[in-house]
Amino acid sequence: FEASQAYGQGGEFFGMADAGLKVQLDGNPRKMHHKVMIIDGDVVVTGSYNFSLSAADSNDENVLIVHGREIAARYLEEFNRVYQEATP
Repeated sequence: FEASQAYGQGGEFFGMADAGLKVQLDGNPRKMHHKVMIIDGDVVVTGSYNFSLSAADSNDENVLIVHGREIAARYLEEFNRVYQEATP
């Protein structure tokens, strides 16, 4: 989670943590703006879509679903880089 937004209204950080999910705060000094899911090392879901009510109901958003292990591996590499900077 972007640290500056985890504690704000509508944030899901604590709800997910309370549900037993392993969540971490972004540890880099810049705003984290990644919106990506990597599924089973083969599917990448990315785009501007925030997975929020505003995104679903009122924003102009885009989402791209890509199938392919090579592209998924590149996204996973970036995820791991950012994850290494995160704090529990």
